[in-house]
Amino acid sequence: FFPPVGMAQITDQHVFFLPDEGKDTTIKCISLLHPKYGKGSRYLVSASGDLQEIQRVCADPSSWFINNTIQSNGSFYVATPVDPLFLAIPFLTKARNKTDEHEGVFVQPSQIFKDAEVPEAHFIYKALCVASRLNQLEQICDNKDGWDSKVYRLNDKKLIEWLSAKVKAIASKLMSVAHFKTTGTEEEQKIFCTTQAIGLLSEYLSEELFLKLCQAHKLTKRDVFPNSAAKRKAYEDQTISADGVTGGPKISATAEVKKAKAAPKVNSKLAKVNLKGMKSMMSFFGPPKKKK
Repeated sequence: FFPPVGMAQITDQHVFFLPDEGKDTTIKCISLLHPKYGKGSRYLVSASGDLQEIQRVCADPSSWFINNTIQSNGSFYVATPVDPLFLAIPFLTKARNKTDEHEGVFVQPSQIFKDAEVPEAHFIYKALCVASRLNQLEQICDNKDGWDSKVYRLNDKKLIEWLSAKVKAIASKLMSVAHFKTTGTEEEQKIFCTTQAIGLLSEYLSEELFLKLCQAHKLTKRDVFPNSAAKRKAYEDQTISADGVTGGPKISATAEVKKAKAAPKVNSKLAKVNLKGMKSMMSFFGPPKKKK
C-alpha cells in the first residue's frame, strides 16, 4: 500500500478510547504495580481521583488514518474503570507483615500506600477516598479506632468472601449471555459460568490468591483453565508496561491457540457440562475468519 500524494506516514501516533473524562486536560498517566504480575503498569487517573486501567488491543494487519497521515500500527488502547481494591491488595498484604505466629499489624491508610518503590501508590488511596469510598477497605480488612484515623489489617477470610461475591456477580451476568448457554442443567450452567468468572478475576490476582479462590469454590486451576498452557497465553500481558505504551505488551487478536495433546482431568461436576455449540471465553480473542 502506497499513501496518496501529500499523505505522510507517521509511526509515533497512538489511538486511545477514553471515557468522557478523557476530555479533561488534567487527566494523568501514572505507573502502579499490576496486582497479578507485580510489575509496573500504566493507569489513568482523573482530576476526581478515579482510576482507569489501560489495555492494548491489536489485530494484524491493520492501520489507522489519522488526519492527513497513516499510522501503520493499527493497535489501539482502551481505558476502563478498575476497582481500586484490586490494586490495594498487594500493598495491604505487605503492610500487615503477617507471620506464622502473628496475624500482622494494623496500619493507617496513608502509610499503607506510601511506598518508595512505587511513588505514585498514593493515587490508590486517593481513589478509595473518592465519594467517601474509604470504608470499602472494611470489606476486606479488620479495622480499629483510637488513632487520628482508623487503622486497617488485611483479613484473608473477608478477602475471599469479597472475591466470591465478585465471582457470583460475574457468573450471574454470564448466564444471561447466549455465548455461555449450555444444553445441560441449570446447576451445570452455573458451574461453567463460575469457572469462567474466576478465570476473568484471575487477571487481577496473584497466583496464591487465585488458588485460594479456586479452593473456596471447590475447583482447581485445571478446572478453570483446562488447557492451561495454551489458553492462558492469550490472557497474558494484557496491561501496558510502565516503560511506555510503545513497548508495552498487547492483547493479540491473531495469536494461535494450539489444541492440547491430551485432555486433562477436571472437576467431576464440570466434566458433566454439555459444551456442545458453546463458545469459550477465549474464542473472543481468536483470529478473524477468512472470507471465502
